[in-house]
Amino acid sequence: MSIVRPRLREILNIYDNNPRYLAKDKIDVDKEKLNQLIANIYSPGPSFQFIFEFGTQGFAYVSPSCKNLFGVDPKTFTLSEYTTFIHPKDLELVTQHEQLAVFFLYDFIPREEIQNYKVSYQLRVKDENDNYKLFLHQAISFALDDNHKMLASLVNHSDISHITTTNNNKVSFINIREGKSYYNISSKNELEKYTTRVDKINPRETEILGLISEGLTSKEIADYLYISVETVKTHRRNILAKNDFKNISHAITFYLKQGLL
Repeated sequence: MSIVRPRLREILNIYDNNPRYLAKDKIDVDKEKLNQLIANIYSPGPSFQFIFEFGTQGFAYVSPSCKNLFGVDPKTFTLSEYTTFIHPKDLELVTQHEQLAVFFLYDFIPREEIQNYKVSYQLRVKDENDNYKLFLHQAISFALDDNHKMLASLVNHSDISHITTTNNNKVSFINIREGKSYYNISSKNELEKYTTRVDKINPRETEILGLISEGLTSKEIADYLYISVETVKTHRRNILAKNDFKNISHAITFYLKQGLL
């Protein structure tokens, strides 16, 4: 028997067993809010987005780009079907990551801070040609009810196989509002004893690294951000100075694997 269905049930049970923080109401997808959140998510490669609704335990929205990645109709794409695209050996890892994410969001931080955090980890996903590629999973709360119970989560999955093919098997909890972030976590114990171990890049450096990873030159980045070329070069030097990077590709790979992007 395939391990996909029981593993999916195991993942969904993680949410079922946390009624204190999860709401069962359906949502209306606010397209303006959706676009704003997507604009703040780093996508270093081909990507697609979906909104997972906890009440129905299914997709409330799937982006059209899933057609290009998987050859499926976004209007009929289901969570059960998507689970079959995930590498079987990574399903257990996803379960562990989601269990840790539930602990972090629902028992580690105040519920008022849930919307401040993005959950990030990596997994292997099969494309329409049956080739497994490493993807970056990024999830952020899309809607809460009046009691701060989560109604839905926005998830962005990006192909990062052109940057790295090695999964670090860790989870990062990144505060998108400049509060404390927790990087490269594998257990509750690590989370509770966490101390920062790497130099974090600021929002502008993150933006520039993202544009560099997309192949833009310093001149093109300067024009896009309405800053001088010399300012772009200064940012590049500052990035390289952190953690003794050999070159900018080393920096991109490092921050991506650490979950800092």
